[in-house]
Amino acid sequence: MRRHESRLDAARWWPVGDDWLAGVDDGKPDVLGLTRAVESAALPEGLRDFSPVRSLGDDLLLMRGGWSSTLRFVAVERRTSRIRWQIPFANYGSTYEQFVAPRTFVAQIYGQQVDAIVGFGLADGRELWRLRGGEQEPFTRASHLWTDGERGYVRGDRGLLAFDPATGAILWSGVAVGEGCGVVTGDGALIVEEPGRDGHRRLDPATGAELGRIAGGAARCVWGVDPIDGGAAPAVLEDSRLFAFDVPDRRGKVELRARDAVSGRELWRHGGLEPDVLLADHDAVYVRRALDILVGLDATTGAPQVEISLAGGFDLSLLAGGGPRGPLLLAIGHTGTTWLLGRGEQPSAPEAYTVRGRLVPDGVSRKLVRGVPVWIGDKLVRSNATGGFSAKGLAYGELEVAVDETKGPGTPGGSTVRFDAVTVVLNGAGTYDVGDVTLYPWYTE
Repeated sequence: MRRHESRLDAARWWPVGDDWLAGVDDGKPDVLGLTRAVESAALPEGLRDFSPVRSLGDDLLLMRGGWSSTLRFVAVERRTSRIRWQIPFANYGSTYEQFVAPRTFVAQIYGQQVDAIVGFGLADGRELWRLRGGEQEPFTRASHLWTDGERGYVRGDRGLLAFDPATGAILWSGVAVGEGCGVVTGDGALIVEEPGRDGHRRLDPATGAELGRIAGGAARCVWGVDPIDGGAAPAVLEDSRLFAFDVPDRRGKVELRARDAVSGRELWRHGGLEPDVLLADHDAVYVRRALDILVGLDATTGAPQVEISLAGGFDLSLLAGGGPRGPLLLAIGHTGTTWLLGRGEQPSAPEAYTVRGRLVPDGVSRKLVRGVPVWIGDKLVRSNATGGFSAKGLAYGELEVAVDETKGPGTPGGSTVRFDAVTVVLNGAGTYDVGDVTLYPWYTE
């Protein structure tokens, strides 16, 4: 599906479980059973810049609008568009993280001297409780706020704490978390990343007490470090399994290990992966094998089940809907194409494709159309004497036709010319001709 560059431009949003599919301007989400879209044009003018956050019942919708000092959350009746209540954060301060619990809306509030965590009632939007930071409190600054669906968690400057989202009562606090180390919650478990032989700490979510160790701690932490800085995507807990990356090697590749979340026993491992994508649902683990290759692994064995080409980089998230087969997977490609992926009755067969085109010189000698390195998906070919190129293969998804940008002038085997990338969506046609592709000097003034 094609989508707008900005989610703020979305004309409609489709509810998918507790999540929302937004910003799509073509495609037919109703084919996937997505109904009851919220239409921007049907909202009063004052709400058209707002976007849905969560359904609070059959007729009540929590929406968000504004930014920074103008940020507001409003509860809106879908039938009448009447605002039941609203929370203007100009009265509280900046908020960067929030979550919705069964009875409360919880927000982290940034203050000039200290931070606070505030719980608002979903019935009327009124403040119900407040955790104030301070020198004598469990935190002064709060860096991260989240929920596991039962408890709320705050990672602050004095460690990790848990609280009751309904009352704000602190359940426990003061659990140390090392610099760059991550914390993963879910599926009734809580694991704190810990370097060294002893392994990660497994805690009781209800009390914060240590229950045991899970082998696999590396020389340093990676879950809380950006992959650009040598870290890896945070670990994931799902169905009593812990899925976690090792420290990236010199090539920037990582090995994924699956362990039993209670005993720590290693179940399987899979190597040669990129460090920045790791998600899991009830029976699959999603990773990136290369920049543009999404891989679905069997959660029980680690065996690859499907590969999908997405023509370059992409952002990946799970949407809570999808019915009995499991959540939908939303892959937003950096080329502008969105893929909404779900399980079918039978897996689709990869398409046998042929992609061809021709390089046409613009401001460069005609002789330079020959021998240009052209990537077509994960296949590298070189153009012929007339600029023609082609490749055959098997794939799902979309392919990027692009010059090898890692090898420019001055690099052995590199190119002195380049062209703008072209994407090909594999729609069953089999043969795709991208036509004439303009070739120009590598560097332009």
